[in-house]
Amino acid sequence: MPKTTGRGANLPRRDRVERRLAAILAADVVGFSRMIGVDEVGVLERLRELRDEIVEPLIARQGGRIFKLMGDGLLAEFPSVVLALRAAIGVQRSQKRRNADIPADRRLEFRIAVHQGDVVVEKGDLLGDGVNVAARLESLAQPGGICISARVYEDAVGNIAFDAEDMGEQKLRNIARPVRVYHLNLNPREAGAEEKEGGRPEHTSLPSTSARAKPGATAENAVTDKTTLARAGAIEAPRLSVVVLPFVNLGDNTAYDHLVDGITETLTTDLSRISGLFVISRNTARSYKRRSMDTRQIGLELGVRYVLEGSVQSAGKLMRINAELIDARVGAHLWAERFDKPYADLLDTQEEVAVRLARTIHVELIAAESRRTALEHPERLDSLDHALNGWAAWNQPLSLEAARKARGFFEAALRLDEHNVSALLGLANAHMWEVNMYVSDDREAQIRAAEAAAAKALAMNPNAADVHVTYGTVLFAMRAPERALREFELAVSLDGNLALAHGYLGLMKFFLGRARETRSHILEAMRLSPPDPLLFHWHFLIGVADLYLGRMGSALENLRKSVEINPNWGLSQFVLAGALALNGLLAEAAEVCAAARRLSPNFTIAKFRAEAVSDNPVYLAQRERLHEGLRLAGVPER
Repeated sequence: MPKTTGRGANLPRRDRVERRLAAILAADVVGFSRMIGVDEVGVLERLRELRDEIVEPLIARQGGRIFKLMGDGLLAEFPSVVLALRAAIGVQRSQKRRNADIPADRRLEFRIAVHQGDVVVEKGDLLGDGVNVAARLESLAQPGGICISARVYEDAVGNIAFDAEDMGEQKLRNIARPVRVYHLNLNPREAGAEEKEGGRPEHTSLPSTSARAKPGATAENAVTDKTTLARAGAIEAPRLSVVVLPFVNLGDNTAYDHLVDGITETLTTDLSRISGLFVISRNTARSYKRRSMDTRQIGLELGVRYVLEGSVQSAGKLMRINAELIDARVGAHLWAERFDKPYADLLDTQEEVAVRLARTIHVELIAAESRRTALEHPERLDSLDHALNGWAAWNQPLSLEAARKARGFFEAALRLDEHNVSALLGLANAHMWEVNMYVSDDREAQIRAAEAAAAKALAMNPNAADVHVTYGTVLFAMRAPERALREFELAVSLDGNLALAHGYLGLMKFFLGRARETRSHILEAMRLSPPDPLLFHWHFLIGVADLYLGRMGSALENLRKSVEINPNWGLSQFVLAGALALNGLLAEAAEVCAAARRLSPNFTIAKFRAEAVSDNPVYLAQRERLHEGLRLAGVPER
C-alpha cells in the first residue's frame, strides 16, 4: 500500500487511505430509459454486445479497467489521460460506424467524458473528486461526443492528435469549483479519419501520431490526414493487434457457409477475451468479405499489425480448415495451420477449431512482436516490450532458467509502468513456478512478491479469467487449496475456453485428495489447446495422479511424455525417476535421477515433504508412495 500523508498518516495500517492520481472515463447511453420502455430485452442485448465487442476490448487495449457498471453507464480507470482519450475516441468512432445502418430511433449512442484527478481506492472501487468530476462532465457531452477537462487537454496536447472546442468554465452539479471544459470534434473529415464514399472501416482505436495539437490550433493545422501519416510510418498500430478476416468457403456446397461464418465469429470472440490482445470487431471485419485486397492495405486501413486469413473446403469425408497468420506491414506469412475434421458435428468442429486457433495465435503474436522489438529498437524498450519479451520467454520450453529470464523481463516492465497488468501476472507466475515446483531458494519471499503482484492485478481487472488463475496459483502456494479451487472454478465460469483454468482445476482436485477427478480436467485443457506450451505439464499432472492411484502403466507413459516434450524441467524428471524405481527399473531410475539433480540441485525428499501444499489426509497418504520411490531412485534425503 502506498505511503499516505496528512490526516491518515498516523492511523494504523488497516485504516490508512490509499490514494492515487488516475484518468477516469465516464460513459452513459443517450436516451436509455426511453429505449428500454419500447424494447427492454432487445436494448439490453444490444448494449451487452456493444460492451463485449467494442467498449471492453478498447478499454483493456489502452491499459484501462472498468471499475463500475451502472446499467446504461460505466466508469473506467486508466494510468494516463492519453490512454483514456484514445479509448474514448476509439469507442465513439467504432460506434458511429456500427450505427451507420441502424435506424436513428434504435441507435445506441454514448456521451463520454474524461477527467484526471485524485481518487480513493476502496476494495477495487474508486471514489473521490476525480470520479465525481468525470461523472458530471459526461452530461455536457453531445450524443456520440466527448468532453474533457482542462487537465486532460493539457496532458494530451502534443501526445495525441485531436481538435477541441473550448467551452469555457462550467459549473458542475455538486462540484464546488468551476471546471474548464473542452468538447472534442470527432467529425471524421476534420479529424483526419479515413472515410471515403462507400465508407471504409474506421479504426477501433486511435493510435498515437506525431501530429501535435497546440492550444488555439484549428482542425486544418492541428491534425494531419491519417492516410498520409500511415504511409509515412508515423502511425504505430497497437502491438498485439489483429483482424480475423471472414473465412472463405472454397467448395460448392453453400450449406457450409454457416459453419465458415461461425468459425470466423467464434474465433474473433475467443481472441477478444485474451488480455492484452486488440481485435477488430467482427462487424468491421465482415465488410471485407468477398473483397480481394492486399493484406498490407487491410492492415493500413484497420490500424492492425497482423491479419488472419482462413478457408474451409471439402476433402472426401473430411472438412479441411486452413488458417494463416500474416504480418500486415510486409505481407509476410508467419504461421499456418491445417485441420482435417469429420463432418460429424459441425458445431463442435466450429468451437474446437476456434479455441485451438485462438491460443496458438496468441502465442505466435507474442513471439512475432518479441522478435520485432529485438530487431527494430532493442535499445529503447518500453514496458509493453519488456512484458512481451517475458511472455515469449515463458512460452519456450519451460525451465528454471527460462522462468527466471522471464521474471527479469517482467520486473523491467514494472519498473517502467507499475500498472502493467500483463507484467504483474507474468511476475507472479514466474515466482510461483519456482515455488510450486520445489526449486525456490526463498519460498516465503517469492510468495509475498507473487501475492502482491497478483492482488494488484486482481484489483485492476477483477473480471479477467487469467487473473483469477494466477491468483489461484498463489493461494495454493500459501497452502489454501480450497480457496485456490474456487478461484479456478470462477476462472472457468468467466472463460470456459481457458485451458490453463481447467488444468489447474484438475491439479487442485489432486491436492484435495480427489486424484480420480484430475484426469478429466487435464484432458479438457489438452483438448482446448493441443499445441500448448504447457502440454508437458498436463502430461506430468496426469502421470502424478495415476502414480498416486497406483495406475503405474499410465503413470509411466505420461511422465515419459512430459520429459520427452520438455527435458529441462527437474520436477518431472524426479517424479519419473520415482515411478521407475517403484516399478523395479532401478538402473533407469538412477540415470533419470542424475539428470534431474543437474537441473534442480537443491531438491531433496525433505524439501519436497516440507513444502506439501495441502494437509488433506488422502493426499498425504498417497504422497508417501512417491517419497518411497524417490528414495529408491537415489534422491537425497536432505
